[in-house]
Amino acid sequence: MDIGQLFVDLATESGFAGLFTGDGWQNLVMIIIALVLLFLGIVKKFEPLLLVGIAFGMLLTNLPFGEVYHPEMWNTAGNVDYATVLQKGGLIDIL
Repeated sequence: MDIGQLFVDLATESGFAGLFTGDGWQNLVMIIIALVLLFLGIVKKFEPLLLVGIAFGMLLTNLPFGEVYHPEMWNTAGNVDYATVLQKGGLIDIL
């Protein structure tokens, strides 16, 4: 395998590439906010029990291609199919 092709594949198929496609910029903004909240909670000791938990959840939810949360399963009109949520849902969907 060519080393150049390896870097091209890494750049196009990684989560880093997902930040710059489609709505990825919105995830990038939320990741920056989560990192600021983590900084405030850990380094500055500003409400650490509250901010660290919230910021860590924000960080996990907004990772590209992580698919921790699926809003399309919950934004349907009518009843929610819980069998589909348990089968195809992510961690936050199940919790």
